[in-house]
Amino acid sequence: MIRISQVANEWYLKLSAFLTDEGQFFVDYTDPITRERRRESSRSYKAKMLVKVKWSGLDVDDKILCTQYINKFCDELADIVLAEEEKLKSLHEEYKDVFFDNATEQTDRVHKVLKDIFVDLYKDFTDEYAYYFFKKLNIRTCPYCNRNYTFTVQEGNKKSRPEYDHFYDKSKNPLLAVSFYNLVPSCHECNHTKLEDELYINPYFHGYEGIFKVEEDGTFVGYNTSSEDEKHDLQKLALNGLYQEHDDYVQELFAKAQAYNQHAREALVNSFQGAGESPSDVFEFVWGKSLETARQINRPFSKLTRDVLQQVGVIPKEDDE
Repeated sequence: MIRISQVANEWYLKLSAFLTDEGQFFVDYTDPITRERRRESSRSYKAKMLVKVKWSGLDVDDKILCTQYINKFCDELADIVLAEEEKLKSLHEEYKDVFFDNATEQTDRVHKVLKDIFVDLYKDFTDEYAYYFFKKLNIRTCPYCNRNYTFTVQEGNKKSRPEYDHFYDKSKNPLLAVSFYNLVPSCHECNHTKLEDELYINPYFHGYEGIFKVEEDGTFVGYNTSSEDEKHDLQKLALNGLYQEHDDYVQELFAKAQAYNQHAREALVNSFQGAGESPSDVFEFVWGKSLETARQINRPFSKLTRDVLQQVGVIPKEDDE
């Protein structure tokens, strides 16, 4: 199995080449004297970014500051693009401090230009490589909601893939627009529910640790957690409300747990073992695969299913395992 860190490193190498390899790139601009539309070519994508600064309409001091940030990004590419949790947060806070918390008219102007430049970089790079890297990652369900499949499929001119959610929004922090661990492969619903809101739990590094609760009669209560960070993220993603809409699935699990009581399960095991199947094969036949925590990215509702089955006694609670 390919490790995520290996995919991240390949992302960095391809992005580095994308920025520096020679080619012909064009920037369309409006001539400040004639007001005519013109085009200037550049020999690399990094050079194209600097040409955009040249024709951005910023004054000299603004252009110097904007150029400094582009050079900082390219000079510190590995540190920025491969930044993990704490470094990513530090870079986000650093940018936020300069361009938002202590913004000036100059930094506001520069931010707008940087945003356009780096959003274009994100789009141009992912247009070329998104399908390739989604295939490499092989994250099969949305890591935010675990409700929707996130398959990557290409058949002729027909394509389907998940979306990249920017954990720290690219319009608020464009220098992180192509940072690998800032890009979470997510479903359309989560990406467009979150929008520019900030989340606290990055699924590359942490999962949600609360549990889906049911009453003794099978009534679905919802997601129960003592973590303020989880409560914040669930609210931003509207996950409690979405999962309440799946109470029929919870009722089905509860009813099946009553039907497949201990005696019924033992009878099934004995029957299937006659056909050469193991007890674990029988369990997966009844309840489905991928209920282990490490495999929950493979199937929708796997966490919900595991939590409910633990509460009704079909599988032991993790503290008892």
